[in-house]
Amino acid sequence: MNISPSIVIIGSGVSGLSAGCSLLENNRINPPRVKILERREKPGRGNTILSAAKWRDNMSAGASLSLSRNSIPAYQDFNRANPLLRLHRMGYLWLMTGSQSDRNQRAIEKMRGLGIELTLYSDSDLRRDLSQLELGPFEGLAEITGCQDTQIVAGLYGHNCGSIDPVALAEDYERRFLKLGGEIEYNCKVENFIFPGDGHDPFWADTSRVLGVRARTREGTKEIRADKVLVATDTETPLLFERNPLLGTSCGLQSVQLRQLFEVETNLFDNVLGFNGLGSPFIILPWGGIYLYLNDQSRNGGNITFGCADKRVHLTSDEIALGPQADNAFPGLVMSVAQEYFPGLARAPRSGASPGHYGYSANGLPIIGEVPGVRGLYVLIGLCGKGIMWSKANGDVAAAAVMDQSIATLYTGEQFVVARLGFDPQKRDQEEEEFNI
Repeated sequence: MNISPSIVIIGSGVSGLSAGCSLLENNRINPPRVKILERREKPGRGNTILSAAKWRDNMSAGASLSLSRNSIPAYQDFNRANPLLRLHRMGYLWLMTGSQSDRNQRAIEKMRGLGIELTLYSDSDLRRDLSQLELGPFEGLAEITGCQDTQIVAGLYGHNCGSIDPVALAEDYERRFLKLGGEIEYNCKVENFIFPGDGHDPFWADTSRVLGVRARTREGTKEIRADKVLVATDTETPLLFERNPLLGTSCGLQSVQLRQLFEVETNLFDNVLGFNGLGSPFIILPWGGIYLYLNDQSRNGGNITFGCADKRVHLTSDEIALGPQADNAFPGLVMSVAQEYFPGLARAPRSGASPGHYGYSANGLPIIGEVPGVRGLYVLIGLCGKGIMWSKANGDVAAAAVMDQSIATLYTGEQFVVARLGFDPQKRDQEEEEFNI
């Protein structure tokens, strides 16, 4: 008789919950015993709730496209069963300068060859369908950015792109996970891993395999034994590894950066009629990764949200431990750029800053697999701002990795080699995304 393994997952964001669901759904004959530990009181209240929660399929790199194409259909099915997810297809519009347009032509043709639905807009098309937009050139913007190429000459519209409610998605995963027989313990903060021998003298501990975790709860500290541990805390993962210095290894994240969202009160984008009849799209400006979108897409109007990852600074461990902290000067910098392209925003009042953290890998793909040299310890991290977008596929890959399976069967039936997202550089997918503004 095969004994099913016991598995602890740290983190109840969409990544941890998705992995928990996949572990139980994909191993029904001999399901593992899966318990999720979460330091907060409810699911999805970490970086999940702070996400812009957008999804898209316009990717030119193979692994990225597979993760999108095996998550979006799942969300569509989830939404049919649970409309509270508020899945909405709005489209993405990338605004491009001349040099950006030239640089991305190869990637655009490659995406079209992969069957991705795209429309290329000329400057006259943009004037017609987005009359609020000024195309430039802009002397003031050149001074701010240090870039002379400021005039918009084209736009790329991705059709199969949209949004979803991040907390509703986390709660939907939670419901599925519990229905499948999983367990969740909230208000349970994991402090350390358990290794053989560390209860006597930690310097003699055998860190070649993990035996579980030590966690702090409202009742005190306790040990939770497990055959395997999956860390799905993304940007908080470096802190956990630093609390276990005997590991002698890194979690794999290259950097943690700050992302901020803030709201702007305006009716500037009310009743935009173009763009496939879906109203105002999710718009990405040509500089700095700045984006904006309607707060309530169903109304096709009203206030908008701006967002941007601040890539100027890589956060230290102390800054990560403090949690996301708003940079009050950052919205002003974003708006100084946005107002050049959309002058109608010049006097629009701003309200509320919502900061969050992004965890980045070296090549823009998640890190999913067993930590080198530590048997039974796995990570699902390095989401690069795409944790919502890829959560279903990431969960399937993580579940396969934890069960020591070399191939993950994704939502559409695609067979995906787990090592493409693992630690081994010889096996990890090295293809980087070509389309880049």
